[in-house]
Amino acid sequence: MFQRVLVPLDDTPEAGVALPPALAIARSVGAAVRLVRVVDDGDEEAAGVAAQSLRAIAAEVEGAGVRASWVVRRGRPAEEIVDEAEAAQADLIVMATHGRSGIGRAVLGSVADGVIAHSRIPVVLLKPGGHRMAAVRTLLVPVDGSPGGALAVGAALGLARATRAKIVLVQVVVPLMSYALGSGYDGVYGLVDPGWDEEMRAAAREYVGGLASRLVRAGVSAEGRVVDAAVGSPSQVIADALAQAATDVGADMVVMSTHALTGPARTALGSVADAVVRGSHRPVLLLRRGRPLAGSRGGAGASAETA
Repeated sequence: MFQRVLVPLDDTPEAGVALPPALAIARSVGAAVRLVRVVDDGDEEAAGVAAQSLRAIAAEVEGAGVRASWVVRRGRPAEEIVDEAEAAQADLIVMATHGRSGIGRAVLGSVADGVIAHSRIPVVLLKPGGHRMAAVRTLLVPVDGSPGGALAVGAALGLARATRAKIVLVQVVVPLMSYALGSGYDGVYGLVDPGWDEEMRAAAREYVGGLASRLVRAGVSAEGRVVDAAVGSPSQVIADALAQAATDVGADMVVMSTHALTGPARTALGSVADAVVRGSHRPVLLLRRGRPLAGSRGGAGASAETA
């Protein structure tokens, strides 16, 4: 499973909220933690301050029983984070999604967007003030029969085996009226048969039930749930339903692909995934087939291995 977890930090308290879930995951699977801070190229004073801070944080992580190392890199945050993940052979990135500046900028802002778009490895995003994950006990996995959903199930299975966590599979049924409202064609309303929604529910129950049974046979605790979305924009009502489901089951983390939901809910980076991160108070582990950044340099920086 995961062997090295990369945690980007900056000088804001908000960025530090990534540490507790990173430590929880690292403890569960026996991984090491790699701390990284990115400063402007040529700002030696900032680099010195960053090194001092990371050294102290790494010592605290070591004191908590988790192997730790740190590095200060210079350049553009998203590029340097992705480059460091490759250089350090990290297999997971855990980072906060907003703060006052730098890495902590707006929810799914430029840094997080850049990391998600180009990272070869899964990324866990979380919001300050959200659920404080102390252990990995329950994983919520949105599914819909798409390849992206299957990718998330596979990742959750590996994590569940390593941590003995329970997997809760959730398929959201969006009322056909939601798609009709967005069709722009008034005549479609009369063609919407209420029975179609029930047929979709029945198909969803069969799908998640069968998938949960296969996971149980694979040796993990699992259950399937079908939840109804409200009428509205499909991507938003799906995200709202998933956020509520995560709260209802006490999920420690949501595991999903950025392309897990298809059709009107999908955009280049996944509008459902974006809305889930924005609306959920739980850490969200996102999987996407990444690619290296154009012009990636693998920039050097000050570092120290403390384990």
